Amino acid sequence: MREITPNLIPELEKHTGGKKVAETPPYFASDYQKLVRFIARLAYQNKDHLLFFRGQPEDYLNKANSSTIYPSIYRSEYLRTNEIENRFRILDSAAEQLKELFQKHKLDGFDELRKKTYIQYSILQHYEVCRTPL
Repeated sequence: MREITPNLIPELEKHTGGKKVAETPPYFASDYQKLVRFIARLAYQNKDHLLFFRGQPEDYLNKANSSTIYPSIYRSEYLRTNEIENRFRILDSAAEQLKELFQKHKLDGFDELRKKTYIQYSILQHYEVCRTPL
């Protein structure tokens, strides 16, 4: 079995200065077109990885002052098991409703959406319907 390792593009290598990505400040893209080109190059260097955009209003830091990528469904100072279970019940319900709406309105992509949970979750997260594990 071969090892899959992530590869940074030169701009990110320089930006991180050899530190872990989570320990460096966010990388700024001055406009959308530059962001798209940047991500395309990053995706090309990492063909074994599936890249998702993750927009968030702030850089969430842990106690060690490193960026964290905890999904919104797990974000909280102290989270009890029953609250996590409730959040997943809400997510499951929203995903079912999304599939039903896609089918009812005969929207393109229904077959793909029906089969792939991460697509359902990414739509629900994008439109801020509910918390997701993405």
